[in-house]
Amino acid sequence: MNFLLQRKKSRAAYFHAFTGAAVFALTIFVLQWLAPNISSPIASGIAEPLFYARDSALTASAPIGAFFSSRAALSDEIAALEEDLARVKSENEFLRSISAVPDEILQQPSTNVVLVAAVLSRPRWSVYDTLIIGAGYDDGVHIGMPVSTFGFVIGEVAEVRGATSLVSLYSTAGKKTITQISGKFPVELVGNGGGTFEAEIAKDIPISVGDGAFAVSISPKLFAIVDAIMEAGEGVSKLYLRLPVNIFELRMVEVGDLNL
Repeated sequence: MNFLLQRKKSRAAYFHAFTGAAVFALTIFVLQWLAPNISSPIASGIAEPLFYARDSALTASAPIGAFFSSRAALSDEIAALEEDLARVKSENEFLRSISAVPDEILQQPSTNVVLVAAVLSRPRWSVYDTLIIGAGYDDGVHIGMPVSTFGFVIGEVAEVRGATSLVSLYSTAGKKTITQISGKFPVELVGNGGGTFEAEIAKDIPISVGDGAFAVSISPKLFAIVDAIMEAGEGVSKLYLRLPVNIFELRMVEVGDLNL
């Protein structure tokens, strides 16, 4: 009995829903036929929110799609900015090192033969080892003055201008310097660029890696250090030497006779 009642109720619900839909469709048809100007605003009022919702969804999703499509370009840009930031930090550190030197040191009186000068330009991994320093004619610098750092003489002034000078290092390519290794073996060093030298010696001369080379005519202090020894032929060994300082990290140099 209950089953029959439920079935009748279901059929009645379907019938009412169908009838309502048919009446609604018929009403729209009649309005469209009799008064098209009235039905159009009604239809537009129903459809407009749907179109607006669709356009809003498309507009909102556009930036998201653009973001994901440009992730690679964004990563490259971030890497470039980080590189620029590192360069700026390095330059700032260099400027701070210059500003930290008291003016009385940078502008010493003419009675003092030694000047402290900032290194404005360092070698760029080439065979020509040169520096540009922030001292010139106005500071009493002249051609031929020795240039040193940490007490080691590394070159001499080659050109002078009003406020700057060009320094040629002894390690510049082709420049020859007579030295003594271990204080007793005379060896001619030839500049090889990059703060390095080469030399050839007899194979039976007892020279080892780490031995020091001294150029007495330039300074009694250490001039170069033996870095490597290679066989260059029958009875001949080739020495590879370097300056005792890293020329690519120079910030300040002394110009003049240190009375060493």
